[in-house]
Amino acid sequence: MNPSELDQYAADARKWLDQNAKPRNPVDRWGVGRLDVSVFHDLTDEQEQGMLTELSAWQQRKCDAGYGAIDWKPEFGGSGLTAAHAEAFAKIEAEYETPAPHETFGVTR
Repeated sequence: MNPSELDQYAADARKWLDQNAKPRNPVDRWGVGRLDVSVFHDLTDEQEQGMLTELSAWQQRKCDAGYGAIDWKPEFGGSGLTAAHAEAFAKIEAEYETPAPHETFGVTR
């Protein structure tokens, strides 16, 4: 892979994120949003279901666009790209407001 290929991938990813998410507020507060260090959430069932629904919809949108399993092999549903591509996307995605992570998401999707 040459650097210009990764740069183009990053530019395309940023364009997709511009169209699908809002840029993150550059001034974050410790313990809030992406700086929340909670391991478990103290939510009602309805709040938790809403959070998981929003997170699942975001993950589905990313998968539909080829950004869900970037460095997985195609036979397992991935894009078959390198870890550098996945890292580039994750770095750019962190600049946008996306659904908050949830401790059960990895085992429920």
